[in-house]
Amino acid sequence: RSLPQWQRSPVGSDFLSRAISPSLDASTYASGDTATLRLHNPLSTPLSPLLAWGSVLGQRVLLPPPLPPGDNTISFPIGPECLGGCRVSLQLAAVADADRAALPGGVPASPLLDSRGPMLASFDLSAEVPPLGMGITVTLEPRNDAELPGGSGGVTIRLRDTETGEPVSGLVALAAVDVAMLQLRPHPPADVGAELAPRPGGWYSLTSTYDQLASSPALPATAAKLRALLEADPFLRLNWDALPSASGAWQLSDAERPVEETLARNAGDLSPLPQGGYYGRGIPAGGEVML
Repeated sequence: RSLPQWQRSPVGSDFLSRAISPSLDASTYASGDTATLRLHNPLSTPLSPLLAWGSVLGQRVLLPPPLPPGDNTISFPIGPECLGGCRVSLQLAAVADADRAALPGGVPASPLLDSRGPMLASFDLSAEVPPLGMGITVTLEPRNDAELPGGSGGVTIRLRDTETGEPVSGLVALAAVDVAMLQLRPHPPADVGAELAPRPGGWYSLTSTYDQLASSPALPATAAKLRALLEADPFLRLNWDALPSASGAWQLSDAERPVEETLARNAGDLSPLPQGGYYGRGIPAGGEVML
């Protein structure tokens, strides 16, 4: 990104999330493998990591030692909890650093962001682990080719492992349907194994108070910006916040935008006037307003 782009969309509370790109050393693993996660610490202080991985089959947590500045790796075992694929969740925390006067790289930061304060970032990755083979061949042997109404019959059912051919045990559901029903509405065989395949994703979310953390410089900066905006136009529709936004330009509050940009975003030739506790829709061409 160019400097003007950074200036239009300064770094906010998501600095670590944008500055770090963790990756796994492989796209597919097998149960019993050791996965390695690689990342680069851009700060001059260590990062405290927390790693969690698993699915609905089980979850595991690892608390690695602090990650020093520069390139780092985190290794963790892939077990049965990842059969069919699992989520890998990485949390990185940086403590407050009084010597961190500016962000690495000198990129512009939101005026509401204290670069010396603590930082937190969350990352989600996926580890693909193919499930074990579970194919079963089912063989039905009826006692007779046809059974008359009111009679009794029997069926011999055999289950074998599809790969080895060895007999296996299991639960079988057998349904008998009048052939006339199938003639009226055919019912083609379905791949029951595929239809009943487990989906072990098991997503979960992270909740923290980091997004509610306002820095001490943010409060006077917000007050000064609001004072300048209201002096320029006392009827502005303002969206302000004492918290630094994420870095998308559309997420910036009016306390983070230049005064000229906020004024230019004001709708209409005349500012909307307050009406009944809410903002009015402005004065239409040739219209009247009662003061």
